[in-house]
Amino acid sequence: MNPLVTLMRRYWADYLSRQNVDALDNILVEDYVLRIGGGEFVGRDQFKAAAADIFKYFPDLEMIVHDIITDGSRMAVLFSERGNWRAGGSAMWDVITLFRSDGKLLRSCYAEQDFMGRRNQLRSGIPADRTLGGRSPWAAEVGSRDEVTERVARDWLLAQDLHAAPSGVLDGTDIADAHRWLLAEETVIDELFSVGQRAAFHLTQQGRYQGGFEDLTDADIGREASCHVSGVLDVQDGAVCRVYAVSDRLESEQRLKDAALSPVGG
Repeated sequence: MNPLVTLMRRYWADYLSRQNVDALDNILVEDYVLRIGGGEFVGRDQFKAAAADIFKYFPDLEMIVHDIITDGSRMAVLFSERGNWRAGGSAMWDVITLFRSDGKLLRSCYAEQDFMGRRNQLRSGIPADRTLGGRSPWAAEVGSRDEVTERVARDWLLAQDLHAAPSGVLDGTDIADAHRWLLAEETVIDELFSVGQRAAFHLTQQGRYQGGFEDLTDADIGREASCHVSGVLDVQDGAVCRVYAVSDRLESEQRLKDAALSPVGG
């Protein structure tokens, strides 16, 4: 097992599985930065405090790792979290993280979690239960950068339509059936790295809301909206053939709600 994957296994076994935030002292650098949902957690202690709060709400939270790709200094991890909400109900939701390391510890991360999927499961009382399968994540080996894969991935991502992928999963749903709630007009690639014919990415998109969120109305359609997405895509014969991605759609919904309450010009 390569050192970065070993570090991730400690993250899973020593920190998440045991809900032991102090284990992070030997996994994250002191000035660790997590970027998620358009915000930042700066410093290991801030992240530890946020994690401790999550464990209060999900006292039996567990992490199911599906896939890992790494170039030796960067690592993308596809996993699900599952747990019982302390107020009742259970949920399982997807997470994609893109870590950078300093060679010994994790120093930064772009991540997105499908918090809307979690919320909707808790509201409906019907939890999701699925696995991706097909790969043994802990057997992941260090791969090499592929310039062709990165060029294909960059061009495809900047075309601004994740739904155009021939196959894949977006926010826990087959990409062919995934809800198109954002008409993207601008895309910024925050992070991109390749390992062979696979590429991991994080995007920020700006565009117009297209409708469909439970807590918004049709009056919100057409309003300016933003979205952040973490994902992994596969390239074959010079074209993107599959995408697995998670967006911050719940935070996007909240940003739209907040903007509607803000006074014009305020």
